[in-house]
Amino acid sequence: MLSRVTTSLAATGRMASHYTCRVDDFAPVSIRVYGELKFMDIRFRSPAALFALAVIVLFSLFNRPVSAQETDPILEAVHNFRLQNYLAINAFYNYSSSRDPETLEEIVLAVNQANGFMQTIADARGEVLPEKGYQTLAAHFQDFKKLMNTNVTDVRNRGYADLRLVSELAEKAGELNQLGEELYDLAAERADLDLSPPAETAREASILLAQMMSQYSIFTSSTVAQVFQGGSDATPLDQKANDLNKLMEQLSALDAGPEASAALEEAYSAWQFIKDSYIKYNERNVSFVINRYSKKIIASLEAAIPTLGRKSTTQAPSD
Repeated sequence: MLSRVTTSLAATGRMASHYTCRVDDFAPVSIRVYGELKFMDIRFRSPAALFALAVIVLFSLFNRPVSAQETDPILEAVHNFRLQNYLAINAFYNYSSSRDPETLEEIVLAVNQANGFMQTIADARGEVLPEKGYQTLAAHFQDFKKLMNTNVTDVRNRGYADLRLVSELAEKAGELNQLGEELYDLAAERADLDLSPPAETAREASILLAQMMSQYSIFTSSTVAQVFQGGSDATPLDQKANDLNKLMEQLSALDAGPEASAALEEAYSAWQFIKDSYIKYNERNVSFVINRYSKKIIASLEAAIPTLGRKSTTQAPSD
């Protein structure tokens, strides 16, 4: 029976240190910690925590290339890099108010996932991405990790975050997203890829919802509520929600085949459940529910992307 996970992460400050995470009744699992992250004594005590972490990891597993003609490893990596960074900062906002060790582990895993996708970008960029653009992205990511570590350490040691540093972290997340978007477009242009509009719509929706989720978590966290919402993106949450609703309507109207259609229908149904909470924020809403359903929607969108990438998807006929 799966009862608990115990992770001990020593403060080494070295790049790519290895630790062992032992799952009771299962073989030890290796976890890789990158950059300056120095989180220690993280413990999971419930299957629900493991499920939440599994969802984060599965985001990256769902979105796999269908064929060399239909997608590109750099585009995949850049998309998932952006997604994981938003998941990491969203987890931090929640952690800053709860100091829940399970949420802390979400931060660690999301940053590690982002680091892995960054390595994929480095390995596969070839002539597609300019060296300067890649180095700029890498430098900003290093700054993001250092700020994340500093902010998490503040919350762990003092019980609250330094709002100035939280604001810097939010700004850095916004800059990373902007740089990632620019490199994504540049890579697609240089590789002369014939991108699938439905797959691109799903990716756009996934990133937008990840942004919205982190912005919503700011509203519901008293310790960071004064932070400039969304980093460098000042678009109001209700406007983003309306934009996302249009994307979700487009995706729900697709004739995408049984597997992708089921994933998109699941995403659309979940979106209908929480849509009004994003459009009309109410402090009585339970942020945990909004986070949970938002992650489910993102997972469903990511699951549909490989099929949508086949470019055989068509718009469903109107009644």
